[in-house]
Parts: sequence; structure tokens; C-alpha cells
Amino acid sequence: MKGDTIDFQYVGFKTSSYLIPDSLDEQHYSIIQVLVRDTINLKEAVVYPWPTKENLNALLLH
Repeated sequence: MKGDTIDFQYVGFKTSSYLIPDSLDEQHYSIIQVLVRDTINLKEAVVYPWPTKENLNALLLH
């Protein structure tokens, strides 16, 4: 509707907003919204299914 704001969001991209103009004369309105990548580099994380390697070895050797 006229005067509303549309927010565009997608994981890995910056959020952007678009204000629908109050001066629209048509019922249909088209826009092209280009999203900009938003990459955040995190430190490496190592995930093990057991608390320690020793726990894993104990389970496998039993």
C-alpha cells in the first residue's frame, strides 16, 4: 500500500528497505531490488561428537 515500507532480507546479504511512494497513480508497481553480499569471516571451529579423543577411543576399543 502507498506509504508502506518493504524490507528485503536474506542470510548472507545486507538488509535493504524500499518505501512505496504516496504518489502512485497505478495499481501495479514494479521494482528491481539488488541485494549486496554481507560476508562475515569467523574463526575456525572444530566440532567433535565426543568431549575428547580419549572418550572416542574408549568407546571404540570396548
